[in-house]
Amino acid sequence: MVAEAVASRTPVNGGWFVQSFRSRKPAVNDGPSTRFQRGKSRKRDSLWGVTLRLTRWGMGQREICNCRDAKSRGNMMMASRYLFAEYSSDWPRLFEEEVARWREMLGELLVKVHHVGSTSVPGLAAKPVIDLLPEVSDIAQVEARTEKIVEAGYRAWGEYGLPGRQFFTKDAGEFRSHNIHVYETGNVEIVRHVAFCAYLRSHDDERRDYEALKRAAYAAHPADIKGYCAFKDAWIKRVELLAVAWFERQSLAS
Repeated sequence: MVAEAVASRTPVNGGWFVQSFRSRKPAVNDGPSTRFQRGKSRKRDSLWGVTLRLTRWGMGQREICNCRDAKSRGNMMMASRYLFAEYSSDWPRLFEEEVARWREMLGELLVKVHHVGSTSVPGLAAKPVIDLLPEVSDIAQVEARTEKIVEAGYRAWGEYGLPGRQFFTKDAGEFRSHNIHVYETGNVEIVRHVAFCAYLRSHDDERRDYEALKRAAYAAHPADIKGYCAFKDAWIKRVELLAVAWFERQSLAS
């Protein structure tokens, strides 16, 4: 079965919001794999009017889905649509642009900012959501500046299940575009986040294994972010232990 879709005019970190689908018969050159094509036009502004063709054969991977990323927080829901995309060379640039915004908002309170999450690992297919981990000298001061941060276009979630964290998100329409995990320097959670990504960047076999797992998770749960995360959970917990031990050895050796 082949479906054609027309993307909206708002790109989201390398992914696209699919507005509509229509079925058609497979073309002669359709093969047993997913094709992800971008149409071209002579008009400069029509580059945003991209046509995506999505091919589904057997258990092939789907590059686009319309689904909700919902987590309960009391009576609140953190909802956004979620995409899965090939690695984009734009992700490091988008990270640096976001760092500049947080540096402006936090000033001297900001110690450093880590690029974490899958978009920090070159070559790794992922949800196109940029994860930042700003370290600050005083987490209470971040909480005190929440109103200012919200006015700048972010959503505030408080600790959101992890004591000592201030969690913020930014969306582009209904899609999550950024997750910001703010911690005070010295919080033990920082090492866990940073070590896992550093480990994948330095261990190609594990990176390939993780990508295969992520693709399988997305194929099994294209419309269920909780199912997608649960599918990967055991592997992540196992590799996190290896990553933290490796990272600490690297730190001692340097």
